[in-house]
Amino acid sequence: MSSKKVIVIGLIVCSVILFSSINVMAAANWFSATVDSSTAGTTFQCELTGTEEGGGTRTFTKKTFLLYSPLKNSMLAVLLSAQSIGSSVRVYVDPEVGTFPTIYGIGLQSQ
Repeated sequence: MSSKKVIVIGLIVCSVILFSSINVMAAANWFSATVDSSTAGTTFQCELTGTEEGGGTRTFTKKTFLLYSPLKNSMLAVLLSAQSIGSSVRVYVDPEVGTFPTIYGIGLQSQ
């Protein structure tokens, strides 16, 4: 196989990977949410009710999410703080991925 064919095939493969990953990532967004419950155990979970920010129309009610494993302790601290002071949170998630989507970013909402 000539080096030109290898380069063209490599570019095609890279393009397919790039475009498929962009489509998957495009569905994740920031959501304003209230914390219905949060639990710690073998898995760290929370149940949220939220609305998509930035003009999006997606919402969810009492949906259960997993916390991103490397940040689970700090995320759980934010969730418990929000529950104790009655504050809302902002979460970065795609609520439509799988049975228990993973939250990748979280923060307290300003009051």
